[in-house]
Amino acid sequence: MDNFMTLEAVFADAVFQEMFEEMKPVKVTSLDPEVEKFQALLDWVREQGRAPLATGSLAEKLKHRYLKGLRADESRKLRCLPYDELGLLGGDHDRLA
Repeated sequence: MDNFMTLEAVFADAVFQEMFEEMKPVKVTSLDPEVEKFQALLDWVREQGRAPLATGSLAEKLKHRYLKGLRADESRKLRCLPYDELGLLGGDHDRLA
């Protein structure tokens, strides 16, 4: 192992150049914003152990309204359905919230 005195020496080193050439940029795939918001809702439900209620805090009321709107809009619901691990969008949702 070489003893590098400067950053230029580190960057000029053959081992560093080889390592840098092997690195490939990672392609970032972003999810649909609707799916990301739904996943945040799922995280909240896991933490609380229940679906959001219309009578809770303001943040909980907003989550309740979002879930209610999602259930009513078939196209949005279909986009999130594959990620619905907790069954919030299923047929028994009236029981949950």
